[in-house]
Amino acid sequence: MLKRYEALLDHGQIRWLESPPDVESARLIVTVLPTAHPDQTVSPVHNTEQVDHLLSRTTGAWGKRSAIEVKAHIAKQRLADWGDD
Repeated sequence: MLKRYEALLDHGQIRWLESPPDVESARLIVTVLPTAHPDQTVSPVHNTEQVDHLLSRTTGAWGKRSAIEVKAHIAKQRLADWGDD
């Protein structure tokens, strides 16, 4: 069974963004993504505490818009960026 782990490769060294896999050795499938600053990396959210932390850090990021207004804005931007698929 495949499991997904996020890591950064820095000068040939792997830096795990989450808990590293609990294995001594393993065969890997590596996908190289465009370079990003570590602060720009988005990790999957796994528990309620992480969700609460994320929400507290992003409160007000969209101003005083409602969820419906935010969704409409995102849909409009996706259409502008990617067209009508």
